[in-house]
Amino acid sequence: MKNRNALFLIIALLVLPGVIAVCCSIAETMPYENLLDRAESYQKKGRYLEALSFYEDIYANKWSRQVTMQLYKGLADIYYGYLGDSEKALFWYGKIIEAFPDSTIIPSMYHMLARINYRKGARQESVKYFKDILSLYPVYYEKHAVAKELKTLEQGGALLDDVTLSVDRPLPLYVRVLIEQSTEAVQIVSEDGLLLYAPEAAFFQKKSGKQEISLSVCNARIQYNGHDLQKAVRITSPQEKPLSINGRKYRGFVWVRVADNQLMVINHVGLEEYLYGVVPREISPSWPEHALKTQAIAARTYALYHMIKREKELYDVFSTTSSQVYGGKDVEHRATKEAIDATKGLIVSYGGRIALTLYHANSGGITERVAEVWGSDIPYLASVPDEFSVGKPGSSWKKKLSVEDIQQRLQEYGLPVTRVMMIEPVERAESGRIKKLEIQQPEGSFYLSGNSFRLIVGPGKVKSANFVVQKEQDTYLFQGKGYGHGVGMSQWGAREMAKKGYEFRSILGFYYKGTAITEIKSL
Repeated sequence: MKNRNALFLIIALLVLPGVIAVCCSIAETMPYENLLDRAESYQKKGRYLEALSFYEDIYANKWSRQVTMQLYKGLADIYYGYLGDSEKALFWYGKIIEAFPDSTIIPSMYHMLARINYRKGARQESVKYFKDILSLYPVYYEKHAVAKELKTLEQGGALLDDVTLSVDRPLPLYVRVLIEQSTEAVQIVSEDGLLLYAPEAAFFQKKSGKQEISLSVCNARIQYNGHDLQKAVRITSPQEKPLSINGRKYRGFVWVRVADNQLMVINHVGLEEYLYGVVPREISPSWPEHALKTQAIAARTYALYHMIKREKELYDVFSTTSSQVYGGKDVEHRATKEAIDATKGLIVSYGGRIALTLYHANSGGITERVAEVWGSDIPYLASVPDEFSVGKPGSSWKKKLSVEDIQQRLQEYGLPVTRVMMIEPVERAESGRIKKLEIQQPEGSFYLSGNSFRLIVGPGKVKSANFVVQKEQDTYLFQGKGYGHGVGMSQWGAREMAKKGYEFRSILGFYYKGTAITEIKSL
């Protein structure tokens, strides 16, 4: 962290002279020292698209050489691992090799290029990179069993791709939902006994009848009734009845784990039961039947995509708007359960692969092409004129924010803010959403995407990146269209289509162009 402090001061000297004192005072109170820390943290936690927005902001502001390598790798890893964009990943991994040829990570970058070329069907190019590893980095070649992969390719075999999104692949049994993360104690109640199993501590306990227990964290270890359970404990009801976690009921079972001296409570629940707690939190159960079915299929597909992409991580999704809002058993409703049951196993696919079904509240009249927000050109996430969303909640909005409020939010994210003089859109997408926003200060400007700006200032205040802004003394007036990032399905638009008689297949086909509705037999 000390190195990052030094780096932050160097950047201030080189890029923004005269703001050193301000930057230092910010660094003492910020949860992260700069936007790069925030992006890296979000990426680690699985908030990939937010991280991607911030990485792109850093690139737009031309940060220092040390930051650049971290930036390139963050961009490459998200494009490859999350979005599956081979071309973008090849570009950014290639930039690392070009700009930092002496870095210790270069052998692994060649390995990534070999695997990406294989994934995109360029077998000969893949073999070339494998052979480059052999000739240039023999120690890495031996240590990472590269010879086995090369031999497989040369013999015409296939490399294992464990993140394939094929609709025919085996699927995980449970969705793993991060429902709590805190330094505070966790209260767990069961009406029908408890089973506790802590493998690291070789601890097992079975309790019958109604039970109420409390778990706390001390020195990065779980504490329970005088027992040190170390890093993880599995808690379930013997009869698979719902568990109450901090006053809210959840189906399935939970793992409680420790990370960063915080308790993480992860609910393992079947996919359909998970949807019972998602759909009534994402939209109203009073909406038309086919709006509910549309939401169920979109939410099921979104969950599956993340179950596969994060299979090696501790959890798949959050219970908040960082993924899909999940309220557990307490929020279940008959109407949404019927819609989920009626569409069981149905997902959105594209080219035989599980789609990334992003959605938002209201498009404001036109959805956004994903490449304009996150740089990856995914064919089914195109810009679509959307008359169905016009005039519905979130279609248009206005908000006044003080200069002080905006400056404080920017500073909390580690941005080098002294005094915001003007906020000026520089570049817009065809939809009208802002791609590049200039923040003018006495010492010079820095830039954010419109999407990043709304996330930083508050997505409930600046509701979309499609806005105009006007300065009025010590306040800014924002007037905009739409609610959310604008990519994929508009929930209010889907509701209006359902009201007009469109069925769920037509609604999903309207927002996710060229996709198909596929039944996953293993669900």
